[in-house]
Amino acid sequence: MVEVYLTGQTYWTGQAQHDPQELPGMKQDLGIKSEILVPLNVDAERRGVLLVSSSTSHCFTTHDLPFLEAVTHWVGVVLHRAELVEQHTREATEQAKRLAAEEILTVMAHDLHNYLTPLKGRLDLLKRRARREMQETYVRELQAVDLIVLRLNGLISNLLDVSRLKQGLFSLQRQPIDLVELVEDLVPIWRTSEHAIEIQAPEQLILIADRDRLAQVIENLLSNATTYAEPNTPIHVTLTQEQRMDGLWAILTVSNRGPAIPPEQLESMFQPFVKGAHSQGLGLGLWVSQRIAQAHQGMITVRTEAGTMKRFILSLPLQGFSP
Repeated sequence: MVEVYLTGQTYWTGQAQHDPQELPGMKQDLGIKSEILVPLNVDAERRGVLLVSSSTSHCFTTHDLPFLEAVTHWVGVVLHRAELVEQHTREATEQAKRLAAEEILTVMAHDLHNYLTPLKGRLDLLKRRARREMQETYVRELQAVDLIVLRLNGLISNLLDVSRLKQGLFSLQRQPIDLVELVEDLVPIWRTSEHAIEIQAPEQLILIADRDRLAQVIENLLSNATTYAEPNTPIHVTLTQEQRMDGLWAILTVSNRGPAIPPEQLESMFQPFVKGAHSQGLGLGLWVSQRIAQAHQGMITVRTEAGTMKRFILSLPLQGFSP
């Protein structure tokens, strides 16, 4: 039986009692003399062996072997169909759960956005008053609160974008922008006393893109980097140009040191609602960011080096511009 399973070759004998490789329990205890063993395949994958035996010598004829092979094939087909039905049912159930969750979260995001806008306005007023009265302690505290509000606003934007992407309402307002200038505008917002953010970039990097959407991507990458970086370690942001077979590309790399990413998470981290064990978000930021990058004919990739070094790489084509 093991040999049939490993080789996939059918075995047929009418004198099993004389086969030295047959188990004594089969020959002596059960008195098996004739047997046919056929490999059982399910969707081209060997799953087992089908055995028919008899205590009569030379019990089976030449017609029994093709009949048993046909029965074994039929069993494999039935098993495969059952597995497909089970898989389809499981996927349909998961899809229904995701749709329900997305609908609830979208409604919540709209409600939260209505409260967040006046809150942001009040914070801006308090910061201006603190600066005017030279209350530096309050200015620093309000900046910390402002960063929390910024993260919350990014979360709400991701939730709303899930709905827009699903409904096909996601659009881009393309115009020439300087990617270096955009990065330099955003980095100070995410720079903290615990995590300095160092920029290495050329003087200018012009491309055709939606400035607000790219800002959303960069903020997501910076937010992830500062959230998961080891304490008191810097974040590195690098901007370069790269000549490829299909033209010139802008490459933005955000690097940080932090907990290693498990291999199984690397394969699914750009899927919606997929998040790490220590994540406090909903697992939407990277998925939305990847969709925005793809809408610009670009993409985001991730590389891990030396265990703790992670590099998130945003690649965008420089359409119509030369270095």
